[in-house]
Parts: sequence; structure tokens; C-alpha cells
Amino acid sequence: MFQFTALIFADNKQQLISKAAPSRDDFEHFLVQRFGIYVCLWHVCGDGREHGHR
Repeated sequence: MFQFTALIFADNKQQLISKAAPSRDDFEHFLVQRFGIYVCLWHVCGDGREHGHR
């Protein structure tokens, strides 16, 4: 399991979402189901390296 965090911007507010998930795909599926659409600017993998993304 990995801990993922996303900062969601909706209208004029922000919401920080943290969730444990077995993979990035599972976390992305959760975000799409809950918020419909999102843009991920960057993320940090379990190995601590930053990676650009969608």
C-alpha cells in the first residue's frame, strides 16, 4: 500500500485528500469516482522520487 495525497480545487475552495491505495491507478480511479475529473501536476512515488504526470 502507498499513501497518496491530492489537492483538489473546486470553485473557490481547496480540499486536501489523502488515501492509502495499492497503486496509483487505484488512487486515480478513486479521484475520478469522487470528483469526476482532476489534473495531477506531480506526485512523489514510494521511493521518494518526484515524477511528472498527466
